[in-house]
Amino acid sequence: MHRDAIERLLPTVYQLAARPGSPVDAALHIMADLHQPDEQLLASIEEVFDPYRAPAAFVGWLTRWVGLEWLVADAPDELEGAEAGEVRPGAFAPGLGRLRDVVAIGHALAQWRGTDIGLKMFLTAATGLSGFDVDKPADRPFHLVVTAPAPAAPFAPVLRRIVEHMKPASTTAEIVFAEEGPDR
Repeated sequence: MHRDAIERLLPTVYQLAARPGSPVDAALHIMADLHQPDEQLLASIEEVFDPYRAPAAFVGWLTRWVGLEWLVADAPDELEGAEAGEVRPGAFAPGLGRLRDVVAIGHALAQWRGTDIGLKMFLTAATGLSGFDVDKPADRPFHLVVTAPAPAAPFAPVLRRIVEHMKPASTTAEIVFAEEGPDR
């Protein structure tokens, strides 16, 4: 807010006292200066909520908006002490860029939760790798075998967490890694 806009909000007696060089004039200039950082933020507020343009410390907080806070915290209340829900180093092994991708498709992940499509979509976004497969063995009802590409092995803990949260509630699941070979 500019000095003149703030002055117009004051009672008439203060407006009359707001002559140049007066204490009221000085206070109005200070108020305008205090508003400046907030106005700059509000002028570009869409950047804060865009997972690709949000500050790194804010991306962890955005996971809450799409119901994925479990992805960056071991316990639901673990993010409470974090500054604006910031992601702790190592909290999401594939990295901040991958977390931004996951948050960006969070709405679609919610829509496809509990399905093979949703699980593959999530695993692909989280790792940046393709080639995930979900199999339902006939000899093991209510069980899923998720086959992950071999390069995804370093992210096994994250993959397990994703599969556990995204699989249908009534099923069990296991993850196996495809072997790398000349035909792959």
